[in-house]
Amino acid sequence: ECAEIPLFDKLFTVLSASDDIISQKSTHQMQMSLVGNILKELTPNSLVVLDEIGKNTSYKDGAALFLGLIKYLSEETKAKIIASTHFLNMKDYIKFDKNLLYAELAFNNSKREITDGIAKTSDGIEAAKYESLPDKLINYSKEIFGVL
Repeated sequence: ECAEIPLFDKLFTVLSASDDIISQKSTHQMQMSLVGNILKELTPNSLVVLDEIGKNTSYKDGAALFLGLIKYLSEETKAKIIASTHFLNMKDYIKFDKNLLYAELAFNNSKREITDGIAKTSDGIEAAKYESLPDKLINYSKEIFGVL
């Protein structure tokens, strides 16, 4: 309904990255390069928008990098941060900034809704279903998920 938005001196985003075949850099390397460039230029009055930091490496490495970056931005740079992640239970590890707003994208009756809170489960298979992937693919995925 309303919001107080401060004046920002700079806006930085890492919304997507892809392999750079010519430079022989993976998607993860490209994403880390984008983050590195931001860290060189931001100020305490900057806004940083991050989407899925760490998703292109192992779960453990990616989650650690995501949390490390949020902590660094919050404690060392004082920049304002908007971040999204698919890593579950990140709220359990982010105890250094009480002014964070938590929201989740939930699937309710095949409808996407943003709700208060942190997701306790993943809706990855539901997202694939929502995007009309074949039923057989969804069923195979559910079977495999049950075994993993």
